[in-house]
Amino acid sequence: MSSRGLEDRPGPGRGAGAGQRTELARQLDDPISDDGRAEAVELFRTKGVGILPEVVAQLRQAPFWPALEAIAHTLAYESLILAAPPELRGSVSTPTLVIDGEASPDPIREAARAVADGLPHAELHTLPGQTHDLVPDVLGPVLEKFYTD
Repeated sequence: MSSRGLEDRPGPGRGAGAGQRTELARQLDDPISDDGRAEAVELFRTKGVGILPEVVAQLRQAPFWPALEAIAHTLAYESLILAAPPELRGSVSTPTLVIDGEASPDPIREAARAVADGLPHAELHTLPGQTHDLVPDVLGPVLEKFYTD
C-alpha cells in the first residue's frame, strides 16, 4: 500500500476492464437515484480509484467533501467513458483536452492516459507538480491555449 492509501493490487482502480467499469457505473446510479451522493462518492473513491475505505472515511471529514457530493451525479458517466469500447472511442471526432496532475494518484493518471490514447483527436496535458485538485491559476492558461489555438 502506498502512502496515498491506494491499493497496490489490480482491481477497478488499477487497470479495470470495461465490464468492471460498466458494473461500477450501474452501482453508482443506485445511490444517486436515492439521493445517496456521499455513498456514491465513497463507492467511486474505493472501487473506481482504489483508495482504501479507511482513507475515504477520513476524507468524508475534509472541507472539500461537499463539493465532491455536489458532482456525484457525474461519477457514473466517468466510469462509462472509461468502459467505452475502442471502436466507440475511435468515432469521437471532437478535439478533446485531457488534463491530469503530475502528483495525482496513479489510477487517475492511468485513466487520463487511457482516455487520451483512446480518442483519435485527444491531447493529454499533465500539469507539473499538481494533484487532482483544480487550481484556477494553473488550469486557466492551459484551457485558454486549447480553446484559442
